[in-house]
Amino acid sequence: MLYYGTSFVLEDEPCLRLSELVKPSPSGQPHRYQIIKVLRDDKIHEFRDDLGLASNFKIDQFIIFGGFDYGKKGEIWHSVGYLRDLAYQVREIRWDKKEMAQNNEIREKY
Repeated sequence: MLYYGTSFVLEDEPCLRLSELVKPSPSGQPHRYQIIKVLRDDKIHEFRDDLGLASNFKIDQFIIFGGFDYGKKGEIWHSVGYLRDLAYQVREIRWDKKEMAQNNEIREKY
C-alpha cells in the first residue's frame, strides 16, 4: 500500500494507527519512532517523529489501532490526539501485558 509522507499531523485528524517502533536512525543507531497514519483527503499519510535513542525506553514497541482500512473502505474510531494520549499512558504507566490481556474492563474501554 502506498502512503504519502507528511511533516505534521493535527490532534483532531482521523487516525488509523499509532505505533512506536525501533528503527535505525540516519546515523545508524537504533531510535524509537512514533509513526502515525492519518486519513487526509481520502489518502493515508504517514508522519514519523524521532523520540530519541531506543535504549532510553523501558517498554516494548507497540501499535494502537484507531480504525481499519480496506482499500477504499474503512472505518476510523479515534483521532490523533486520543491515540497520542493512549500512547503516553502505555509508556508512562508501564502496564503489565499479561494483566492487560486478561482484563475485560481494559479491552472494553479501549
